[in-house]
Amino acid sequence: MWTGAGQVAKLREFNSWLGTVPCANKVVIMGNHESIGPSLGRARLAALLTNAKYLENEVLDVCGFRVFATPLSKGRSGNAAYQDEAFAATAKAAAKATAPVDILITHGPSQGKVSSRSTATELEPWARHLKPRLHLWDMPP
Repeated sequence: MWTGAGQVAKLREFNSWLGTVPCANKVVIMGNHESIGPSLGRARLAALLTNAKYLENEVLDVCGFRVFATPLSKGRSGNAAYQDEAFAATAKAAAKATAPVDILITHGPSQGKVSSRSTATELEPWARHLKPRLHLWDMPP
């Protein structure tokens, strides 16, 4: 397990790498393994990730596309960042106020895409409400 300082160092290293990626617009979210994220908070994460736009339960216009992103995660893993009920309520309220969007970015898939994940059940109503044309998520191989 990384210390808090070690995790911040990794975020800085990741930000440096993002600076080498040859595209104009980059969007980043955290996930359940980024345990430092909730303690740093959205503003500090955005300040650390200067080579991308960090989104946390918010919408952003990217080249004319409305993008909503959330790191919300559910599961039984010991890596529990962004999994508590208070965060889920905040994410849900933000999503309800945002519809419709062109692109939805989440840490996990919606139920319609993968049926065996607990985050999927949480996100399915969002996907129906937000009506994204594209839904992107992190899925381990």
